[in-house]
Amino acid sequence: MQEIRDPFQIGKKQAEKNVKTMNNFINFFGPTMDAHRKIFAIELVKFFDPNPDSLSIVKIINFAKANLKKLTLETFKESNSQRLNIDELSKNYDGIKETDLNKCRELLFTNGLNLDEKRFTKGSLIGKLKKFRNQDLAHDQIKKKKVSLSAEEIEKLFKLAENILNLLSQKLNRNSWWHFSSEDSTKSQTKLIFEYLQRFEPYRLKEIKKNRKRKLHNYYTRRKPSRL
Repeated sequence: MQEIRDPFQIGKKQAEKNVKTMNNFINFFGPTMDAHRKIFAIELVKFFDPNPDSLSIVKIINFAKANLKKLTLETFKESNSQRLNIDELSKNYDGIKETDLNKCRELLFTNGLNLDEKRFTKGSLIGKLKKFRNQDLAHDQIKKKKVSLSAEEIEKLFKLAENILNLLSQKLNRNSWWHFSSEDSTKSQTKLIFEYLQRFEPYRLKEIKKNRKRKLHNYYTRRKPSRL
């Protein structure tokens, strides 16, 4: 939404055209942008929740650490014995090691989540996310401290979660591991919405003009004095 109205990214003419479209449907685009920002923040916090009962990245790391001895090639073969390509998968199987988990913990620590102390570093990226969730979304506190959580920071946190999950899944099942990113499809579909609205706009204005003429015609027809 921000990119599609940025003249430096898509050109001044197209950006102005897109801004005009958003203004024409402001009661849709305004709440939509705000809702997206909030839902992204709510769901992102779940990835980094250190609570042992939460199904988060932290839970996955802790579970893997507690079961490192079971993540062996033999266990992998046994669990996937029914798969046709088990021999090929076995050749590529790496398994998760302590160094992999340490790398995940380091990535989290660098961005503000200390797993050893189960706390968020004040002013860090993850810390800002949690604070924004707590005071603006979960509790709507009366006395708020402004938290500037930008779209770029939200995107960076998504990338962080993606990198950790891909690192672990790649180690467990390299052959079927694949990199997933919804960024391209999201951008193309958003552009399609604007394209449809802009193509529809001339017909919408024509319809409004037609309805206005009909209403005026009916109004003056009713006011016309009858002949004696």
